[in-house]
Amino acid sequence: MTFLPIVERELRVAARRPDTYRTRFLAALIVALVWMVLLGTGRSVPKAQLSQMLFLAMGALALGFAMLAGVFLTADCLSEEKREETLGLLFLTDLRSYDVVLGKLAATSLRSVYGLLAIFPVLALPILLGGVTEGAYWRMVLVLLVALFLSLSLGMFVSALSCQAREAMAGTFLGMVFLAGIAPAAHWLQIIAFHRVWTNLLLLPSPGFAFISALDSHYASAAGQRLFWNSVQTMGWLGVGFLALATWLLPRGLQGKNRFHAAVGCGEPSPPGYDSRGATSPKPRALNTNPFLWLASRRLGFGKRGRTLLQALFGIWLCFFILSIVAKNHVQAFIVALFAAFGLHQVFKCLVAMEATRQLSEDRQSGALELLLVSPLTEAEILDGQSRALRRHFAGWVWLLALVNLGLAAAAALCAERLQIRPRGDAVVFVELFLGGMLALAADFRALSTVGIWLALRADRHHRAVLGALGRILPAPWVALLPVIFLSMGPGLTMDRLGLMLAFWFLLGIALDAVMASIARRQLKRGFRAVLAASGVTSARPPGVLRPGRY
Repeated sequence: MTFLPIVERELRVAARRPDTYRTRFLAALIVALVWMVLLGTGRSVPKAQLSQMLFLAMGALALGFAMLAGVFLTADCLSEEKREETLGLLFLTDLRSYDVVLGKLAATSLRSVYGLLAIFPVLALPILLGGVTEGAYWRMVLVLLVALFLSLSLGMFVSALSCQAREAMAGTFLGMVFLAGIAPAAHWLQIIAFHRVWTNLLLLPSPGFAFISALDSHYASAAGQRLFWNSVQTMGWLGVGFLALATWLLPRGLQGKNRFHAAVGCGEPSPPGYDSRGATSPKPRALNTNPFLWLASRRLGFGKRGRTLLQALFGIWLCFFILSIVAKNHVQAFIVALFAAFGLHQVFKCLVAMEATRQLSEDRQSGALELLLVSPLTEAEILDGQSRALRRHFAGWVWLLALVNLGLAAAAALCAERLQIRPRGDAVVFVELFLGGMLALAADFRALSTVGIWLALRADRHHRAVLGALGRILPAPWVALLPVIFLSMGPGLTMDRLGLMLAFWFLLGIALDAVMASIARRQLKRGFRAVLAASGVTSARPPGVLRPGRY
């Protein structure tokens, strides 16, 4: 028998697939366009500083891509086979568990690897401008590859533990946020609250720390070289450990199915309308007015892992927000609270995209959507019920995030001197940033709700619908913010001008949300069947069938 036969087959299939080359081309094209825009907006910046800024911007975009790859590519690859009960067919052959795990890893991650390889030549361009050494470039390449491997391996491990797509994606997201954000926040907590560092172990598994340690300014420090290589080795061994655990857990999910599934929360599929969180049923009036509102309300929820992630981030923000008022290192605490609030907003939007696409995506794959379309329910009632259910279920979190922004705005306005913020200049910009973030949150929430429903009908997989919704709403404003940052580094920039640029940025993001929501509503008005026919996706696929190129 050939060694790793599934991996060999997937490599052969990918070599003949047009999407393989298209992914590399699009990744290089997007990064090259961003490079040219940033290069044009940073003409007034000295060449060495401009080179470093371009290197940081391109590296940060590539790092975000690498860290999120496991959430959308490998998180649901094994759990999907469990749901469809096709995993046992693979173990009836001569395949070992490592053949299946590595084969699934190769099948789902080849595009991400090729896309990352296409970014590396553009990442090397700052070397030509000066300010970035070859050593920093190769260290950054190593960090990006190891971060991608860690994310994909973590997704495989969580997928081996999960049965539902929502729990698998949320669990992988929780793991990456813990490694990249929660663990470093705990490191800063010991510095700010106790004024000492007991250990640096909390920083070593963080891809963000490895990213910063790869820069020449940090690598040339006394302990920089040792911390960099320790961080890279820690991430690499964590990735190997996650793959080994996935290989060990996968066959045990079949041998001791009942006991194993009960331990990881993978029982038998719940009947429609059953709320696994134990929530009470909506009032009968909701059933009489709109039955789909009743159904969607009972099946919505971030899941246990999603709620844990949001609660952990909110706890970190609250802790550092209090420290910014009472601790001596109030400036550092306020900065960490600011980043925690930013992470809380982004995680909430990602979870909203997961839930906005899940209901109709699962109904389409199981065939329940066909039953809904032949029922007395109209498509307008289905859309109205789904939208109202999303607003009802997540309104509390929206208000909580609004209070987070109000708290930060009040701290910037009332404690400006304590936080070393100039009351007449910087404080106004900070208040504008936090209040504008509230408006952007509301606009993104409405847009994700509408676009998610549309893409749930178009995409053939739930994770693709989530990725499509997030890709249409979130990246464009942040890519547009990069020229604002580059312009702010130039001479002659006043706080009034920076405030105007931030206002324009918020208005641009809200306008893009309105445009994407309008496009989604226009497509949905054509009818569900027209959207399905245009996408070429069948409403359901027969269970237990292994399609070519999928293992």
